Amino acid sequence: MAWSKESSSARGYGAPWRKIRLRILERDHWLCQCKECAKRLVPLPANEVNHKTPKAEAQRLKWTQEQIDADSNLESVNTLCHKRITEEQKGYRPRKVVGPDGWAA
Repeated sequence: MAWSKESSSARGYGAPWRKIRLRILERDHWLCQCKECAKRLVPLPANEVNHKTPKAEAQRLKWTQEQIDADSNLESVNTLCHKRITEEQKGYRPRKVVGPDGWAA
């Protein structure tokens, strides 16, 4: 996938988003809220904010910007978890991990 040539502000991630992002991270105590981390005794630290309903899907559904960035549509996540969630939302299948013994883990 090619990187966007638009600035982060042009993509909707300017100063207003940075304020929302900080508020959500603080709300979630900087801990990952994804379904995998919910199963952990200690969740991973969060450093990103995920739209539960992706922005593109929400725009297709004709959501307003306020609905897209509503607290109920946002969750704090770890970078690796965010990547996994995004891949799942795009329909990618999880990668098989091969252990040191050569068998899928």
